[in-house]
Amino acid sequence: MPVSPWISRWIPDRLRVLPINAGSLGDGYQEYRSFKSKLGKVSNRAIVISIPKAGTYLVAKMLENLGLVDLEVHLWETGFSDYRGRSIVEKLEKARELTCNIPLSYTTGMIQRGQFAVGHLAFDVQTEMLVQPFAKILCIRELRSALCSYMRFEQRRLVADPHRSPTSRKWIEKPNGPERMLAFLEVHGANYIAMAERIAGWAASSDVVTVRFEELLGDQGPVVQQEVARRISESLGVTADVGARSLRDALNTTTLTYSGNRTDITKYWTPAAERRFEAAGGHNVSELLGY
Repeated sequence: MPVSPWISRWIPDRLRVLPINAGSLGDGYQEYRSFKSKLGKVSNRAIVISIPKAGTYLVAKMLENLGLVDLEVHLWETGFSDYRGRSIVEKLEKARELTCNIPLSYTTGMIQRGQFAVGHLAFDVQTEMLVQPFAKILCIRELRSALCSYMRFEQRRLVADPHRSPTSRKWIEKPNGPERMLAFLEVHGANYIAMAERIAGWAASSDVVTVRFEELLGDQGPVVQQEVARRISESLGVTADVGARSLRDALNTTTLTYSGNRTDITKYWTPAAERRFEAAGGHNVSELLGY
């Protein structure tokens, strides 16, 4: 007797779903095989790899519109942030409480058919091997704009959680604008640029779809924007017209890291910020990313 399409969109009982707030499980996580029970409408599994503030959750919303299931987990090499079932406010206020120390070598195996996860994953041989079976989408952005946007997002997180990063939060006390931006760069600039450099290696992989934030938002015009949507959708086995529609719908959605409007870099960037950016290797990494 054939299985109905509806029933087939749920994983077998043997693939037990990891409980929410699983941070205290220790090695007990090994009896779980999935993050969510629902499967997507497409056969591919996907992972969105991104530089922070380069369109991670915009692309995530697009994939959801294409029929994939958003697992609401943000992966890194040694763990993940478990955002399942959380509101945007909770994700900001309780981020420290939502960490689970389960390694990428295990969590990638918990992503089932038609599901996807996101993460700022560095490129290396081991990680490349772990995500080899996935459709991979790399999100990048001009680094100065990304840093300004990242500063705005981090300020929101620190205000939402007064106990977050107690030794490195004084920069938010500076007046909003160039002074705060420079103070932020002094604390986080070098680490951010180093992270971007480690992520940039994915761009050389032939099976990775590289997506520029500026193209997603239509800065180069609708033809380029539609081409980006086509490349994403076709990597998932979905037609181009559906991809274009899914991107349009995603652009009208409020996501976790959306700060209310497009960041205007002229309000934050100064020659002093540029000098610090250059000293941290920003020019070299920008070239690696094709900017």
